[in-house]
Amino acid sequence: MVLLLDLAASAWRVESINQLDVIDSSKVTLVFNEDDLRFFGATGCKRYSGNFKLDQDSPLMTGVLSTRRACVSALMIQEQKFLATLPVIQKDDINANGLLILSGSDNKEQRRFIATLNE
Repeated sequence: MVLLLDLAASAWRVESINQLDVIDSSKVTLVFNEDDLRFFGATGCKRYSGNFKLDQDSPLMTGVLSTRRACVSALMIQEQKFLATLPVIQKDDINANGLLILSGSDNKEQRRFIATLNE
């Protein structure tokens, strides 16, 4: 298990949400800020932010807020799935390929996203 605090000040590009690749040319990002225990990024349509903390070695992502903006339907659907996944995150890992995997406690594919380090 990787602690979210270890990911602080790192920017991640989300590659898949609930087993589906993100829409080509949409930028879904996730950045952790250790200073104020907040995360933020882009959904491919809007900007979002929230708080993170560790509770008994499990990451918790709470208080997710996003800006208001209309986008094409496909991007809005992708965004809804991504934002709905954040509050259920309870497991984190970086696999052998360097992919960040955040998932719900049940580890079901529909409650998981995978990201690569944004270099």
